[in-house]
Amino acid sequence: PDAPISGGDQIECAEENIQTLTASATAGENETIVWYTTADGDVTTDSPTLSEIGTVTYYAAAVNNETGCESQERTPVTLTINDCSVALVKAVTPQNEDNCLDTDDTLLYTFTVTNTGNVTIENVTVTEESFSGTGTLSAITFVSSSEGSSEGTLLEGESATYTANYTITAEDTQEGLISNQAEVTGTIGDYGNVSDLSGQTIEDDEVTEIEICQDPSLDITKEIDVNDQELDGTLSYIITVTNDGNVTLTNILVEDEQLGFEFLIPTIAPGEEVIFDSSEFEELSMTITSEMIEAGCFENTATAGTLIIGDGQIEGPILIDLLPGENFIGEGENLPRVIRPFSQFFIEPVSDTALACFNQRPAIAILKEAIEPADCITEGDQITYRFTVTNEGNVSLSNIEVTDNKVSETAITGPLSGDSGEDGILGLEETWIYEVTYTVTSDDINNGEVANTATVTGGFGQFTLSEDSNEVIVDVDKTTVISSQPEGDVYCIGQEATALAVVADGEGTLSYQWFVNTENSKDGAEAIEGANDATYIPSTATAGTLYYFVEVTGECGVVSSDIATVIVDSVPTPIAGDPQVVCETDPIQTLTATATVDGDYTIVWFTEAVGGDEVGDPSWSQTGSITYYAEAQNEETGCVSAERAAVTLTINPAPVAPTNPVDVTICEGDAESIIATATVPQGFSIVWYTSADGEGTTTSPSLSTV
Repeated sequence: PDAPISGGDQIECAEENIQTLTASATAGENETIVWYTTADGDVTTDSPTLSEIGTVTYYAAAVNNETGCESQERTPVTLTINDCSVALVKAVTPQNEDNCLDTDDTLLYTFTVTNTGNVTIENVTVTEESFSGTGTLSAITFVSSSEGSSEGTLLEGESATYTANYTITAEDTQEGLISNQAEVTGTIGDYGNVSDLSGQTIEDDEVTEIEICQDPSLDITKEIDVNDQELDGTLSYIITVTNDGNVTLTNILVEDEQLGFEFLIPTIAPGEEVIFDSSEFEELSMTITSEMIEAGCFENTATAGTLIIGDGQIEGPILIDLLPGENFIGEGENLPRVIRPFSQFFIEPVSDTALACFNQRPAIAILKEAIEPADCITEGDQITYRFTVTNEGNVSLSNIEVTDNKVSETAITGPLSGDSGEDGILGLEETWIYEVTYTVTSDDINNGEVANTATVTGGFGQFTLSEDSNEVIVDVDKTTVISSQPEGDVYCIGQEATALAVVADGEGTLSYQWFVNTENSKDGAEAIEGANDATYIPSTATAGTLYYFVEVTGECGVVSSDIATVIVDSVPTPIAGDPQVVCETDPIQTLTATATVDGDYTIVWFTEAVGGDEVGDPSWSQTGSITYYAEAQNEETGCVSAERAAVTLTINPAPVAPTNPVDVTICEGDAESIIATATVPQGFSIVWYTSADGEGTTTSPSLSTV
C-alpha cells in the first residue's frame, strides 16, 4: 500500500500543566497505520505522543488489513513542545538624599526582562498592568539587552533592561504607599504568546511596593485679639489651625471648652491654615467677668485633634448630631446623616494657651439711713438703722465688717440679706443689707438729735479697704411724761376736797383731760367736761368712791396718769334703842341707852342733839329722866353721822306701899267669899301678888273656900 498521509507536524509552547501532543496520519481504505520510532527500524509504538519539552518524530506505515502487506515507505510526523517563558523583574530606586520619601521626590523604576525559555521571543513589550500612583508615570524606555538583540527580541537566556521615572504626588503621600506591577508580553513564532507579571525575582510575581513617609502633624495657635481689661469689656481670640505635616487630615475637631466653641474641620491639606475669629464665630468673644478680673489673669486653652466617636475613629457616614462646620444629607427618617470622611490618621490633641490679664480695682461703699423714723422719737425709743454695702470696684471683696461706735462697740452682725452665695464674699452684683437698733438716751434728748456715721472695711488680696458712710441725723423729742402723779383722799360728805394735781413735761404745749370712773379702771371712764387743767377738785357732795385720772397730751405722745381714788364717806344715823321707862327698885337699877348702826362704825354718845358733851357711859341710875344722843363715827375717815339718835332713860320713883290693910276671917257659910282690901293715894292702883316676893299676880284677891 501507499505510505500514509501525514496529519502534520505539531509545535506548541508548553502549558503550565504540560499538554500531550499526539502524531496523526491517514491511511487508505481497509488499511491500518503502524507507528515506528525510527525511519527504518523495527521498533513500533502504540502511543505516538509527546508530553514534555522537546522534539520527537514518529513514522507512520500503512498495512493492508487483508494481505498484511506494509507500505514500503514510512511517513514522518514531528511533535515539538518548546519552553516558551519570559520573566519580568521590577525594582524601584528612590532618587532622593535620604531614605524617607515625600511628595515631589522621584522614583526610578527598572524593568529587567529575561527569556527563561528555549526559543527566541519576538515583539517583547513592557507595560504597566497596575499602578497606584496618582501622578503620571513616564514612558517605559528600552535601555539595552545582554546579547545585543534589538528592542523587542530576546534570544534564549537573554535579558533586556527598561526604565521609567515617577514623581510622588501629595495624593500618593496621603496613601503612604505606591504599588505597581508591570507585564511583559511577546510572541513565539506564529504559535505562541508569552507574558509575565513583574515580581521582585524571576521566580515570583510580587507587586512592587514602596512606602512613602507620612508625617501627620497638626499645629494650633491661640492669640488674644481684643482685651479691654475691664469688667464687662470684651475679650476675643483668634485660633489658627495649621496642617504642618505632609498628609491631609480629616475630622479635626477644634475645641475651646471654656468658651463653648467647637468646629469640625472635615479636611485640611498639608500647609493649609484654618483661621477662626470672633467676627465669624461669636463663641470666640466673651465678656470679661468679675471672676476673671479677681483671678488677675484668664488662661484659656484651645485644642485640635482627631474627632473620636465612642471608642474609635469615624468611618462615616454615621447618624450623629451635627457639629459646627458640617452639613447633612439624606431624606426621610433618621436625619441628619452626616458625611464624614474616614479618619485615616489619628492626631492626638494639640493645644495652645492664651493668657489675658486684667486691671483690678477694688472699691467699697456704704450708705447709712434711718428706717422710717417716727414723727416723735423720745427717750427709750429705738431707731433702726439700715446700712447698704455695695461693691463699687471690679473684684469681689471679703472680710466685710460694718461698725458704728454710736450703736455698738463691736462689728454689726450681718448681713441680713444680699449674700446670695452665703459665702461671706461681696460680689459685684451683690448689695448687702445690715440693720441694727439704737435706744435713744436722755443725753440724746438733751442734744435734740442723734448724729453718727458708720464705717465699712473689707479686703481683696493685698488690698485693705475702709470707707465711712454718710452722716445720719435723727431729730429726737421730749416724750410726754408725768413726773408727779395725782393722789386721792378720803373725804366726808360735803367736806372741801384737795385738788388732784399732776406735774407733766413734754414736747410743745401740753393739754389735759380729767376722767372719772365708778370702777377702778380706765376702761369706760368719762371725760369730765371742763376739767382741762393740771389740777382738778373732785366733788364731795355725794357719798361714794370715784376714780380719777388725767390724760396729758403733748406733741410726742399722750400719757395717762395713775388712778387717784377719791372716797366720799357718808356715815348713817344710828338707830336708837327703845326709850327705857322703869319704876324705881330697891336698890335702884341702872338704865343704859342703846343704839345700833349698819357698817363698821363706832357709836359715840353726846348730851345734846348738836354739840354737847361726849358721854362715855350713857347710863341712868336715879329716878327721873335723861336723854342721850347717839352719833355714828368712822374711825378711819373721822366722818360722823349727820344726825344723832336720841334715847331717853326714865326711872319713876316707887310709890308708898298701900295702907289700911284689913285681915278678914269668916266662918264657912257666912258669906260666899271674902275679898282682901288696901288703900293707896289718889292716882295709884293696887296690884295684888300671890306671894311676898314672887311674880304671880291676881286681879281677884278673894277667898271662897275653907
